[in-house]
Order: sequence, then C-alpha cells, then structure tokens
Amino acid sequence: MTNTSENSKKDRSLLILFSIIVIDLIGFGVVVPILPFYVKQFGATASTLGIMVACYSAMQFVFSPIWGKLSDKFGRKNILTFTIAGTCAGLVITGNAHSLFALFVGRILSGIFAANISVASAYVTDVTDEENRSKGMGLIGAAFGIDFY
Repeated sequence: MTNTSENSKKDRSLLILFSIIVIDLIGFGVVVPILPFYVKQFGATASTLGIMVACYSAMQFVFSPIWGKLSDKFGRKNILTFTIAGTCAGLVITGNAHSLFALFVGRILSGIFAANISVASAYVTDVTDEENRSKGMGLIGAAFGIDFY
C-alpha cells in the first residue's frame, strides 16, 4: 500500500470516528430539551427528570472502561460497530416511548452504548502517528463543540 492510500484510509477512519462521536453526543444533547415534555406527559416529577438525565451520564461513567477492555480484547471496530447499533436502539426506544419505564430504558441503553467515546478516542490514537495525533484529537474536540453549540 502506498503512503498516499494509507493516509487516505486514515483520513476516512478519522471521519468515521468523528461521525460516531458526533452521533453519541447528539444522542445526549438533542434529547435533553424534550425530556421535560415527556416527563410531564407521563405525570412524573422534576426529580424524576433529574434522575433520568443522570442515568445516561452514570451509564457512560460505568461502561466506558468496560467498552475499553472489550475493545482491547475484540477489536475497536467490532466494539464501535456494536455500540453504535446499541446507541441507535436506545434512541429509537426513547423516541417511541409510551411510558416512563420505556423512556428510562431508552435513556439507560443510550448511555451504556454512548460510552464508546473512549473507544473512539483510543482508535484515533491507533490510526494516527505521533505527528498527526493532535489533529485526530482535535477532531474529537470539534465533535464535542458541534454538539454543545
């Protein structure tokens, strides 16, 4: 493989990783403004809303090292593919929730699978050399910036 095609493959990998992180972060940020309406519709309290928002972040906290260990064992691509499918399932459940329980299930699943950000970050270090690593990490920072803009 020539150096140009290797760089092109690495650039594609970085773009895919960037997309994964953006999707994970949008899965958090885009849902937060509508959660109060869901909670109100289901007759729950503001405390319930707070717990629901916290569940997502707590699951990310708990599962981030788990996904990291699994990605070391089974490969980063495999874990990222699995977790992005899980994130999609969690968002679909959240979007179609007809009960408070289903809403909690969707948010918890989304948090579990969105914990793949650490795996994506590790993959960035795998596909970049030392000279270009800051560019890759900058893309991760940009993904966070896009979501919170």
